Amino acid sequence: MNFSLLWLIPLFLAGFTLVHLSKMMRLYLILLESKIEFKRFVLTYLKTTLTNLIIPFKLGEIFRIYCFSRETKVFQIGLFGVLVDRF
Repeated sequence: MNFSLLWLIPLFLAGFTLVHLSKMMRLYLILLESKIEFKRFVLTYLKTTLTNLIIPFKLGEIFRIYCFSRETKVFQIGLFGVLVDRF
């Protein structure tokens, strides 16, 4: 095993964390007018992100739309919030 590349692991984890924090804050800003409690938003975001990593073919996006529609209590806000976040 090549131990000279072990320094890349913390660098990768820091980059991974920063990317997901910025994506999470972008979606939070999109849904800001819905007044979702930040703690509930973070838990929903983490749940849907894990689902997106496990389920293939972007089917996790349908789950994300469902979850954020349920949190905002308006289907259109969940749908268009996720669409704006993706494109």
